[in-house]
Amino acid sequence: MKDCLSMSAIPSQIFMQSLAQVVEQFAERPAVLLDGHVALTYQSLWDASSHVARELCRHGCNRDSVVAIEIPKSPAAIVAILGVWRSGAAWVPIPPELPASVRSFMLADS
Repeated sequence: MKDCLSMSAIPSQIFMQSLAQVVEQFAERPAVLLDGHVALTYQSLWDASSHVARELCRHGCNRDSVVAIEIPKSPAAIVAILGVWRSGAAWVPIPPELPASVRSFMLADS
């Protein structure tokens, strides 16, 4: 399987290269805070998003894919968004607080 996490597979190469440098320099520093507490370090964010990206690629996700993300605002949502981005796919936020009929329409339309 092609390495979907290589920088050449990412549409926003400059951002990803910059983020990789930040992870390398500040691995154990806070990247995501929740209620004033560290939820994720840069290294844990990078590792978790790598796992998401690999799983998406394993299931056939690529640059032509669109991935719906229906997760409340949270550290997990940030991991999911970054993972989708790293896989090369686009993402569509589906706010979980919307009525089911609206969410269904958004999923069908995207």
